[in-house]
Amino acid sequence: TATIAVFAILKKIAAGKKIPDFSEADWKDIVHNISEYVLLLPDDAYSAFVFRMYESYIRFFSMLAIKASVYILAGTTIVRTREGLVNRAFLFDPDGTIILQQDKLHLSPQEKLCGILSGKELQTVQTKLCRISVLTGMDQRLFEAARAAHSLGSQLLLCPSAFCSSRSSAFFQSCAFMRCQEQPVFAVASWLTGDFMDLPFRAISGIYGPFSATKLGNGIISQTEHPFSDACLTARIDLERLSRDPDLYLSDFNPSVEQMAQREYTLARQTKVLPDEADSDEESE
Repeated sequence: TATIAVFAILKKIAAGKKIPDFSEADWKDIVHNISEYVLLLPDDAYSAFVFRMYESYIRFFSMLAIKASVYILAGTTIVRTREGLVNRAFLFDPDGTIILQQDKLHLSPQEKLCGILSGKELQTVQTKLCRISVLTGMDQRLFEAARAAHSLGSQLLLCPSAFCSSRSSAFFQSCAFMRCQEQPVFAVASWLTGDFMDLPFRAISGIYGPFSATKLGNGIISQTEHPFSDACLTARIDLERLSRDPDLYLSDFNPSVEQMAQREYTLARQTKVLPDEADSDEESE
């Protein structure tokens, strides 16, 4: 219920309205969305229903991880704790066990208006692949979060996100992509795409690494072509390349600069150098 209510309120905020300015019609529309997408039960029955839904969520992704024999970051969901609501991500290992729970650290203004609380600390976990941390949404846009993850030994950042404030390439380069250039880490940015409750979700997902650790030297290992692409990205990463000192000037190759240099060099060889007038006067004397 809390998740649907948050989405219904965010839909109004995205339309340019503020919560104090919500009209009676707005609140009725929010209640309608809640009644349409969730089942409301009274008292103990409702608590039991929520517990069963949470149990089903955990069981589904646990069984999926076992069946596929992979690690699964099951996005994020709104979870009620003793302190209040948090936006929490769950990481499952191939045995179906939850090995990491990460609450979102830096909240958007909309999340704060909805009463969601920020996480208290950054978690990291050692897996058979490497050490992993999770940076959710706004967390991946902050240097300090990635710096803290790297200081804890993380080599791979998993970055699930839903709302995207911009579709420009510059915006996405300021997210997980940029964190890989600031810290020697790889990152997987998974953005929500599609339509939900009349809200369009459009974004570019990708797998990124330091410039010196990618084949083309551009920091991009794999990436969706369009903000509305529905794709599954796969790639191989070489963790040993994270420990190498980057030497971009010697290892980078830019075809355009190479062609320009060849043209200029050829032109320079064909151009005759005329003697300086002062030198000519001295020789005649």
